[in-house]
Amino acid sequence: MMIQKADKDGRRFGIAMVAWAAMASLPAAAQTNTGARGDYIYSYVERVETAAGDLQGETTGTISIARGTKDAVVYMEQTPLRPGCGAIPAIEWIGNDYAAFCGNLGGRHYTKKLFKLSPMPAPVAQLDYFDSPAKLVADADGKVRTLVLRRDIFGDKLTGPHYFPLVYTLASDGATTAFAVDFKKGAQYHYQGYFNQLKKERNPAAYFPEMLAALIATGDRDLICGELKKLKTPKSGLPDLQRWLEQLATAGYPRFDTRQCKGA
Repeated sequence: MMIQKADKDGRRFGIAMVAWAAMASLPAAAQTNTGARGDYIYSYVERVETAAGDLQGETTGTISIARGTKDAVVYMEQTPLRPGCGAIPAIEWIGNDYAAFCGNLGGRHYTKKLFKLSPMPAPVAQLDYFDSPAKLVADADGKVRTLVLRRDIFGDKLTGPHYFPLVYTLASDGATTAFAVDFKKGAQYHYQGYFNQLKKERNPAAYFPEMLAALIATGDRDLICGELKKLKTPKSGLPDLQRWLEQLATAGYPRFDTRQCKGA
């Protein structure tokens, strides 16, 4: 079955879940993701590695892009990652003429490879989502951003798990293109969204470190000062605020001086 949709530019693209006859040797449950956009067909196909080596017999994947027909391949990559990232599809169409292929290593190590679609499809960047895949979005300012939740910010110094938010933005200096951690204004609502999500938890105090990280990362002084007063409520039983502010700054988050807040 083919589902047809129209994007903002009026172009048509289709997403189909199909089984290639050429892959008939794969088990019936093998996952095949194929999408068409413009003159190109994009595919992420699950396969069983037959070549000798550590991955022999393991389920892996093949990423391929072909022009016009599946035989006119312009890009192909054999990857140890099998297609799909939980709720995130194996092939994801993003604004600003990008597509992302998302794969996993046996239900973990979710990784996306970003492709620029024109003038000819080509890989431009890759990002590891650890065990919490999320969507890539083209924000209103034209930047491509995503929220990555990382558990390795403090290594084994913090028992958890605690998922610390970092917004990654696609950036280019003219010579290279890569994802970089972003604490600028354009990333603010991503951090605030995660903070608000944790506030709704039954016991938000259990998420104090990552809530504080998300709050400080917004860079919104009024928001930060207002929420810090609530976090400092004696009844909350929260950890030492100043100590965590310093530890987050050491870990790479923006430094925040509570003296900026009135009545601090």
